[in-house]
Amino acid sequence: MEFQREQVFQQVRDLHNGLRDFESRQKQALENQNAMMKNDSLLIQETHAIAERLNRLKNLEQTRGEPQ
Repeated sequence: MEFQREQVFQQVRDLHNGLRDFESRQKQALENQNAMMKNDSLLIQETHAIAERLNRLKNLEQTRGEPQ
């Protein structure tokens, strides 16, 4: 009887450890995903700023040749 009880306790400990490890991996994956999203956001902002500057340059080039 004592042996069975110890087996059950060990199984519960194993399940608990497995869940803790799973939660730890999930948290790490979420942190990694958040970091990637932050980097992607910065790249999008930089790309947008470049596109705006190129558009402004294009407009200046077009108006440079117009008579005043």
